[in-house]
Amino acid sequence: MKRWLFTLLLLPLTVLAQADGDEALLTGAELLANCQPDAGASAPTSYCMQFVSGLVQTLASLQEMAPADERLFCVDPETQALADVTGQVSEWLQAHPERLDEPAFLLVSEALRDNYPCSDIPEST
Repeated sequence: MKRWLFTLLLLPLTVLAQADGDEALLTGAELLANCQPDAGASAPTSYCMQFVSGLVQTLASLQEMAPADERLFCVDPETQALADVTGQVSEWLQAHPERLDEPAFLLVSEALRDNYPCSDIPEST
């Protein structure tokens, strides 16, 4: 499982490695600043929600190829609103200030894993 998770988390880096070398990865601190209600258009802000939504969709798509017992997180879009998921991510970031200098995509992945474990999803019959 750890090998699958490691591969899953490193996949975005392969794309980012091809980007301009002058561009830095978004940090947890930068994302958290954009998740605050006073940061922009709505609460949580559009940028924050778009980042979380994009990562959720990307990782969820990749997880479809993994065995069910190796999935990183399980977000059910029918029962969990994007605003709620984004709020949980924001709370997780606030609870881990010592890690905010790390890449946002890693921290959001951990927040999703901690807040939406697949063990909480009932098995379909």
